[in-house]
Amino acid sequence: MYIREAHASDSNRPARHVQIEQPKTFLARKEVAAACSAGLKLTIPLLVDDIDNTVMNAFSAFPDRLYIIGPDARIAFQGGRGPRGFSVSEMEAALKKLLATKD
Repeated sequence: MYIREAHASDSNRPARHVQIEQPKTFLARKEVAAACSAGLKLTIPLLVDDIDNTVMNAFSAFPDRLYIIGPDARIAFQGGRGPRGFSVSEMEAALKKLLATKD
């Protein structure tokens, strides 16, 4: 899910390696998300949050957070706030457990 820019060039904490202004419209946000997806050569679907940041706020996802959504459409894993709160090993264990219960 592409949410608002954490380090937009027009913010008080701009990124040094990427110059992206905070999108002001949903269309602009979609364009930035598409450029990021293409630049990173992502092969998975990319969803884009609305300009009111509904998903970001509902999932406390700023600046970033890792989730696993189970087959029942419920949250199966919620990681810590990123990037310092990420635990790939915890997420991997949760995913393995979820896949094991699928059988």
